[in-house]
Amino acid sequence: MDKQLFIVGYMGAGKTSLAQDLSQKWNVPCWDSDALLEQRIGTSADEQLALDEKLFRARERYLLEQLAVIEWGIVSLGGGIVEDRESREMLKELPVLFLDTDVDTCWKRVSEEERQRPLATDYDSFCLTYQRRRNLYFACSRWSVKEENVDLDIPDFLDKQARAL
Repeated sequence: MDKQLFIVGYMGAGKTSLAQDLSQKWNVPCWDSDALLEQRIGTSADEQLALDEKLFRARERYLLEQLAVIEWGIVSLGGGIVEDRESREMLKELPVLFLDTDVDTCWKRVSEEERQRPLATDYDSFCLTYQRRRNLYFACSRWSVKEENVDLDIPDFLDKQARAL
């Protein structure tokens, strides 16, 4: 079994919730990369992204380098980490699960949040970004699971990982 698991997916996909659920099932630590960046820098990931996306992606990449050497745990990564080429190359070498959630579910979740995400201001551009990133998520992931089937697929995924020990 891999010592860690990185979860990727679009904003609103449910990555953090899945990471927390798997963390409890495996009894291992859980980290959220956006929360870690917010702690380090002192502003929200949304604010950082709106101010300077290139700098934000560089910080995200640096954090990924640090998280890649964790001994054991589950990491929920920010939805845009695949926008950075170097991060994508790192992800290809890591145990990554893509939580594949349909665009309408993602949009519903982020549009109902109190906070306003800089990349979720209108549905059309949200969908275009979703489609571009979805291909990148698949390219960077060893496994994928459809969000609507997570209750069925995740137990099977966990069993397969346990048999690999």
